[in-house]
Amino acid sequence: LDIFNNNIEQYCKKNNLNSILEVACFDGYVLYHLQRSGFEVMGCDPSEGADIGKKFGVNIIRDFFDADNFIKQNQFFDIVISRHFLEHVVTPKKLINDFKKVLNPGGVLILEVPNVQFFIDRGLMDVFSLEHIQAFSAESISYLLSEADMDIVNINEINDNIIAVATIENKNK
Repeated sequence: LDIFNNNIEQYCKKNNLNSILEVACFDGYVLYHLQRSGFEVMGCDPSEGADIGKKFGVNIIRDFFDADNFIKQNQFFDIVISRHFLEHVVTPKKLINDFKKVLNPGGVLILEVPNVQFFIDRGLMDVFSLEHIQAFSAESISYLLSEADMDIVNINEINDNIIAVATIENKNK
């Protein structure tokens, strides 16, 4: 939230970006606070955590993310957020392309992933777990976003995490 409030919120307001989808939002904690700041929010998460967010008035679809379901319902967003999810998928480029499908032209993708370089530099093994199929450094997440035809706004290394902000500008989806 601090990174969003200090760095990303100004960019969003300047570019009239207001609707947010968070994929794998769990209990909607971030969405709850963004909603209180005036953003239109929606979450998508298959876990029981979604029920917690719903109790706090956050619109969370309790299901796995499927871009086609959003497209069929004509639901598109200015911002897609995915925190600590990309490292769990086999095909991260496909997932990014699916995120792009539900982004409005000029939309922004915000990804947060563990910073593998942080862990390697300190000799820590915490990031290497069976659940983490992928590992990302600032360079590799930049490369992945470029390969998915995203324009990088910025990459922030915040200790053990990387927050990448990219846009599709006004490219065709």
